[in-house]
Amino acid sequence: RRCARGEREYCHVADTDARMPSWVLYSLHDGVRIVTNELPVALGGVGWRVSVGALCLADWVLRHADLFEGRSVLELGSGLGVTGIAAAHAGAARVCLTDALPELVGNLERVIESNAPIQPAASGTPCVLECSLLDFWDGPEGVQRCA
Repeated sequence: RRCARGEREYCHVADTDARMPSWVLYSLHDGVRIVTNELPVALGGVGWRVSVGALCLADWVLRHADLFEGRSVLELGSGLGVTGIAAAHAGAARVCLTDALPELVGNLERVIESNAPIQPAASGTPCVLECSLLDFWDGPEGVQRCA
């Protein structure tokens, strides 16, 4: 199946005129459902829409949950947070979603609220999900905010 934007398989209906944010539900491996808030592309840059690459990586994370169980995960350049939220579903104890743009971090807070609490069946303990502003140019000091 092919969408207007050219992606296959992970198609969804969103605001194609880029004027309004849209809440989108993704169903991934093992019935994991992730809700995200796609933002108007007109705001510029990347991270405003979920990319096919993010969905493929999220699916991979869920298929390899044993690598994430009980671990802390720092997602750099989270955009809309789909991959990090998948890590929480995979059993991560703590996930910190980051981005360099304050608008995206504010949106990540709303996305976390929409998906929480996440309590993986394997651990029975809810994942600690958080987000933080992190610019790659901040160096080690920036990473300390998620330590």
